Amino acid sequence: RNIRYSLLLLVLLASPARAQFSAAASTTQFVCNAPGGQFGVQAFADGAGGAYSVWIDKRGGNNSGPGTALYAQHLSAAGVPLLPANGLRLFQTRGREIWGMRAISWQTGILVAWVQGAFGIGGDTVRCQYYSAAGVAQWAQPTLVAVRVLPTIIYQSEQGLNIIPTSTGATITHALALNGGSNRFTYNQISLAGVLSFPMSDRRVLVLPVGVFASDYYYTVGDGSNGFYLVASASGFTSPIYAQRFNPAGGAAWANYTTVSAGGPSGR
Repeated sequence: RNIRYSLLLLVLLASPARAQFSAAASTTQFVCNAPGGQFGVQAFADGAGGAYSVWIDKRGGNNSGPGTALYAQHLSAAGVPLLPANGLRLFQTRGREIWGMRAISWQTGILVAWVQGAFGIGGDTVRCQYYSAAGVAQWAQPTLVAVRVLPTIIYQSEQGLNIIPTSTGATITHALALNGGSNRFTYNQISLAGVLSFPMSDRRVLVLPVGVFASDYYYTVGDGSNGFYLVASASGFTSPIYAQRFNPAGGAAWANYTTVSAGGPSGR
């Protein structure tokens, strides 16, 4: 009997550690409670029982100040913060706004993509960076995925901003608005070292009907074969919803878009 109890004790001690969060509603374990605005938070598993949290942070963000920043926290499987209190700053540019952000677990750390631009105007660049589990940038500079080129491209949009991991790196999707009253869904691929596969803003996809600004609604998801699916709705209340599949080479896999919903006068 003592042998059985000893074996049971060893099994219990060998079990994975679990987060020890308080069951009391009055007790809160903060990931971040710094002053200023924090928003756009994303959380995902780290592959070792813990989790990452990444967010857009305005604790110093204004037109004349340090600018909007990206912060992250890494929690162990026991819920213990592994980075500094209130998060570790990943990226910030003085006097610049971050309009949208996506982050995923990638390789042995995290891959973050964001749309940045002047305050109150809109995005003029899309960048990405690979960070270690300790929040250390792994590339000398963030990879410039897309950039506004006046007067052709009015701005880069966070609409449809997404990161889709592939066996050779990742696909980054987003939208842009062109001068002349039209918008495009666009995407690019990066290698594991952050090198672009296509020229910037080269892979443009027009989703009909044409709208004036990049107010279209895009959603992308990986297809499990290094390609991805796009679902899109454009230009207002009567707009149809379309679907298309893109192959790993960056081309449309179907000859025509599939209309998921024909739209109608009653709403989107």
